[in-house]
Amino acid sequence: MTREVFFTLETAVALTGALVFARAAAFKLRDVEAFADALAAYRILPIGLVEVTARALPVAEIVCALALLAPPTCAAGEVAAAALLVVFALAMGVNLLRGRREIDCGCGDPSRRHPLAWSFVVRNLAFAAALGSSALAPARSGSLVEWAVGAAAAAGLMLLMLCHETFSALPAREGRGAPPLLRLGDPA
Repeated sequence: MTREVFFTLETAVALTGALVFARAAAFKLRDVEAFADALAAYRILPIGLVEVTARALPVAEIVCALALLAPPTCAAGEVAAAALLVVFALAMGVNLLRGRREIDCGCGDPSRRHPLAWSFVVRNLAFAAALGSSALAPARSGSLVEWAVGAAAAAGLMLLMLCHETFSALPAREGRGAPPLLRLGDPA
């Protein structure tokens, strides 16, 4: 790949990270009590640390979002954001292994439940890997076109994440499986 493609990918990853972390922090700050409840439901932190963590985590997410936007701090922001995503994935994974799929992930709009799912773990780990890889790349400047393509890619990635979040919040269809696939030769 050329240096231009790398710059575009790095820009897309950093801007997506900034959007994701700013949005997550906004939801947490809008309803700190709901986020504290979601955090307590994980049963990982001692109960005395839940409230402090519920207030500190959105601040850390804002710091990550801002760091991802500034070229001098972008690599540090990518490392910090990747570390947070790995911690989130581990907390989700532990609860999924405990069989606790019903709890809210605490990562989105508190007015809609987002039950834990392995897809959230995979998403967080994949995004952490992208951020970590981007942090290892040497910083360089790009053209306006490269930046614009990276920004457009970030918007697309954010839309994909929002779709995943929206679909995961839909109520489960109890007792109904997916429709059977039609095969060639089957009557329509």
